[in-house]
Amino acid sequence: MQLFPTVLALRTKLLVSALPFVLTLTGAAQRQPVTPRYGVPTLVQLNRNSGYIFVGTVKSVTRVEPSSPSGVATVRITFQVENALRGVRRGQTLVIREWAGRWESGEHYRVGERTMLFLFPPGKLGLTSPVGGELGKFRLDSYGHVLLNREQIAAVSANPVLAAPWQGQTRMTWRQLSNGIRRVSQE
Repeated sequence: MQLFPTVLALRTKLLVSALPFVLTLTGAAQRQPVTPRYGVPTLVQLNRNSGYIFVGTVKSVTRVEPSSPSGVATVRITFQVENALRGVRRGQTLVIREWAGRWESGEHYRVGERTMLFLFPPGKLGLTSPVGGELGKFRLDSYGHVLLNREQIAAVSANPVLAAPWQGQTRMTWRQLSNGIRRVSQE
């Protein structure tokens, strides 16, 4: 009956001795560069395709039904612009319209939400949306730092000028990100 404690002790020793190796692999995997998926825009492409780039607070969200049978339902979103990079001015109230069908998968903006947006220039119908879908919409924390998800990190890191200083960062200030956008604009 002594066999079971011996096997248990041997397994424990094996697991304890392998733990540093497993932790090293886990740490190395976390430091690996995040590469953009095929078809996911880079920061250069987000910048190039944007008519508006700004940080703002959502003031209102209103569904607007079509005024004619051939019209489309839209959602009107009003922002108070806090920081402006393209297409808007700081302090401006910006009203955009999005196709209501985009909202069928869920709410995209909440009143009071602070966000950084890369928006397409309005099209023929006056509608816009974030460049790259959710990739063009960055969340902000309570301190006003721009928060990056995995795909946004990949979009930022895809540019060699920005990859080294930003590698692996999950948040940055508006100033850091706007300076990076200006740098990639000059390339």
